[in-house]
This record gives sequence, C-alpha cells and structure tokens, in this order.
Amino acid sequence: MTDLEQLDVADLLRLWAGSTTELKRRGVIQTRNMVGEIAEAVAHAYLGGVRGSFSQAGWDIRTDVGERVQVKGIWRTTDRTRRNTSVIRDQNYDTVLIVEFDHFFEHARGYVVSREVVEELFSVTAHVNGRIIKLTARFLNDDRVKKIDLTACLESL
Repeated sequence: MTDLEQLDVADLLRLWAGSTTELKRRGVIQTRNMVGEIAEAVAHAYLGGVRGSFSQAGWDIRTDVGERVQVKGIWRTTDRTRRNTSVIRDQNYDTVLIVEFDHFFEHARGYVVSREVVEELFSVTAHVNGRIIKLTARFLNDDRVKKIDLTACLESL
C-alpha cells in the first residue's frame, strides 16, 4: 500500500481524482458519490440483477426475481462514528441492503431488512421528509435483520 503520509496535499488530491476517474471507467461508480456507488456495486455483486438508473426513485437494484432493493452505504472511518444511513423518502422498494465499510474498504458487512420492518422501527423525520435507518443495538439485534459478510463481493470488484 502507498504510504500516504509521505504525499503532499496536491499529490493526495491527484490520487483521489485519478482513483475516482478510474473507478468510473471500470464501471464501479457512475457519479462522485463514491461510498454510495461502491455500496451499490458490492450489492450488485452479491444480488445480481440489474442496477437502476438515477432517474428512477426508490430502488437501486432489481433482482432477477423482481425484488426492488434500496442500497445504503456507510463508511466507518476512524474519526467518525456515523451509524446513520442517508434518508429514504419513498416506498418504491421491497428491501434495504445496508453495506457498511471499514476505514480502508478492506471489509464490508451487510444488513438486509424489509421495508415493513424499516417502517416499523424508524418513523418519518419531518425535517428531512423521510426515514433514516440507524445502526443501533436494537436494530442490529432484531431477528428480522439479516447480517451478511460482503467482503468477498467487495474484493470481486
């Protein structure tokens, strides 16, 4: 691995920009929302099916059996303890797959939950006009939340 501490800010920015461009060229990401895009690529490697476009609302992957899956990504860095997904504003999905990455994107864990359980556990927050899933102990210990290791899917990219 490159020793990033030896690089100046300009070199780090060039590395980031070049990495983003190469990830787009390889089809891993489609926008500059890297965490969300990488989460979708990992979910697609796990589920198969078809990735949705950015113009349709609600789901990110439609499986071969027609299940509409909304994908959410969380990046667990050493300086952030973020445990919340981005907001879900509609109901045009059947299942949510949350992909949680470690600090260096070396490991990925997945949490699969139905829309009904999301709606039961997380109420609509008015100021964002949607639901925000929080990876609390209550959520993680709920028997209806399926936990999966997605590291092999991450490595397959």
